[in-house]
Amino acid sequence: MLRNKISIAAAIGTLAIMSASVATAGSHEFNASDFNKKELNGRSSYIGAAFIDSDMADIAFEEAERSETSSNQRNGMTAGFSDPDGFMGVIGNDYGYVRLETEFSYRESDVNKLSGTVARTEVSGPIDIGTAFVNLAFEYSIDPGEFTELGGSGKSSGFSITPYITAGGGALGVMGNLNFTNTNSNDGQGSDGVDNEMFLAPAIQGGAGITIGLPMGVEVFGQYSEMLAYTYNYRDSNDIHIKSITGGLRFNF
Repeated sequence: MLRNKISIAAAIGTLAIMSASVATAGSHEFNASDFNKKELNGRSSYIGAAFIDSDMADIAFEEAERSETSSNQRNGMTAGFSDPDGFMGVIGNDYGYVRLETEFSYRESDVNKLSGTVARTEVSGPIDIGTAFVNLAFEYSIDPGEFTELGGSGKSSGFSITPYITAGGGALGVMGNLNFTNTNSNDGQGSDGVDNEMFLAPAIQGGAGITIGLPMGVEVFGQYSEMLAYTYNYRDSNDIHIKSITGGLRFNF
């Protein structure tokens, strides 16, 4: 019961913070002609979309109050996953040198390995991973055309280069099926599985990237980030650790 209350409280708090961020971004009245009005290190609101290429570390499940023969069959197991690739959408405000944004993402993966005290084969299971974060980024833009020592003309080129670092907090949700066969003929279990299991966890992330600003308020960006979600349901388990490379577009207005 306490764990459920903590999960609900964390989710409500995260949604409240994200709602404030979205409301701030939405306070700017959108006009299609605004896409070309962002100045170097200037203020703007933006929306964006990106593709995510990720790697999720293996997770060892342990829980002190459950035995290895517990009904859910997870205690004492280590699960491996395929690359959880997917998509991300963002909405936020750029204040010149600081960005505040709300991020939503979706990834797909499969359980492709399951090991433990009992050998298991025929492992399979689709996994859906959703995240919601509020991120804060620090950045600084330069116009390469203004640097004559780099071959520039000393005038604005209409392009910009913006390195940045970012950090955020939010929630990670996982839903999926887990199916396997126990190869130990003496355990009496045979085939087993966990269907439509749902897991919600608080999470943090951080990363670094670079943005290339183009005319008309369009930006191309690439980013490396790492995410860590707390597996409080299984206190002796590995936390969920996902490394991601993200690439996409932002549209300023």
